Parts: sequence; structure tokens; C-alpha cells
Amino acid sequence: MKIISFSAVEILPALLDKRKTQTIRPAWYEIEDKNVLKKISLEKQFPTLDRIEQLKEKQPRFKVGEKVRLVWKQRSQHRWFCNNCGDSLSRGYYLPEEIKCCFKCGNYEDFNAIPKTLGTGTISEVFKIRMSIDAVYSDTFKFAGISPESKAYEDLAKQDGFEDAKSMFKWFDEHYSLVPPKEFIVYRWRWN
Repeated sequence: MKIISFSAVEILPALLDKRKTQTIRPAWYEIEDKNVLKKISLEKQFPTLDRIEQLKEKQPRFKVGEKVRLVWKQRSQHRWFCNNCGDSLSRGYYLPEEIKCCFKCGNYEDFNAIPKTLGTGTISEVFKIRMSIDAVYSDTFKFAGISPESKAYEDLAKQDGFEDAKSMFKWFDEHYSLVPPKEFIVYRWRWN
């Protein structure tokens, strides 16, 4: 079973109560090292610009109907995490009932240890979107082909676990710089 891993604390509450039903991932590879491009190229010379563009485009990892395991911080060696800050709670020595708080964020009141595996799902939709931010007016976000007044902005943000579209765009701009516009693949699932 393939895995979808998450690590953005902003969407953790939506993951835990299963409001999050999609994830948005980059639809490109960052290949900047010319030596890597040479190795990938079929020829023994630097590839043409057309070849570089082909290498940068990423194909969807999941297909509709495929079952996936939804995991918090897949590459972490830890098995238990704080439901508030998402940080690891131990090196795996303690059982969750022995842990009473998170020392990193000081969460005592609504503390709950969450396991690495959050559940499973079945992919229901896969499609591409293009996101951009106006370089002059930093509050102006847009999806290609969707008017800014459309309810689609808020729907996409809510399904992805964000409070609103503005916070989603801000997160994506901070992590991927939406100037120039970038393409992303959206994977939607049904929780099993």
C-alpha cells in the first residue's frame, strides 16, 4: 500500500478529525544540477531545453481507486506524536498512556498522543491545478481558470485542512514561492 505523508502542523487538526480529504503536492521536480541532468539524459551531452522540461514535470503518484495509508511524518523514527504541535513525544520507549504531556509545546490540557499511522483512504479524484500570487498585490491569489469570487477557493482550502483560502495560499507561497505560477497535483480521498 502506498503512503501519503504529512508534516504541516497547520493541517494536523483537520487530519485528526478527518475533515482533511485531499492533499496538494508539487507537479514538478527541482533539477538544477547539470551533472544530474547529464546522467539522466540518454545522450552523453547536456540535454536540450525540451528534454529538461520533460524531466521537470511530475506524473501523479496515485490513481483513482487506489488504497493509501495516511501517515504523520513518515521519515521520523518516532511512533508517537503530540496532537497539538505534531512533534515526536519519545524515542519509542514509552506507551502512549505513560505520556502525560508534550514537553516541546507544553500541551497539558487537551493532550493526546497520536500514532504515526492516522488511517487509510481510497483515492477518489486526481487533478492538476495552477496556483499563483500577484507579485505586486500580495493579497491577490488565483487558480488558473477559477474566478477569485468563486466558492472553489474556500472549498479547496477547507478540504485541504486550512481554515480559509488566504492561509492556504500563504502557506504554499512560503514553501513553494507562487511567483511565477506553479502547477500542483490534487489527490482527494475517502477515509476508510
